[in-house]
Amino acid sequence: LETTKGLDFHDKDVESEDNLWELYELWRSHHTIARSLEEKAKRFNVFKHNVRHIHETNKKDKPYKLKLNKFGDMTSEEFRKTYAGSNIKHHRMLQGERRAKGSFMYANVDALP
Repeated sequence: LETTKGLDFHDKDVESEDNLWELYELWRSHHTIARSLEEKAKRFNVFKHNVRHIHETNKKDKPYKLKLNKFGDMTSEEFRKTYAGSNIKHHRMLQGERRAKGSFMYANVDALP
């Protein structure tokens, strides 16, 4: 699995619209995401919602912390449609058959390097 790099932010970054906009621009440059002006306005609203959710969740005493990653301006629904469901089945199909549980890929190999 590929890990997704996260961008750290602080309390002051969520205190105002201007600070959130600066964080959005930093996030866009960090993940090299290009958007049209119209799309930026729409995505900024989604981004703000996600940043506030991450910020509020991380303030709680949870055994995990959330990070702002490359999916920061996607809605949950967009993420599910893009990265879940049929796409996972498609990737599994491309990988071929899975080995039986407990089998070892090199069990029948005699000549090892």
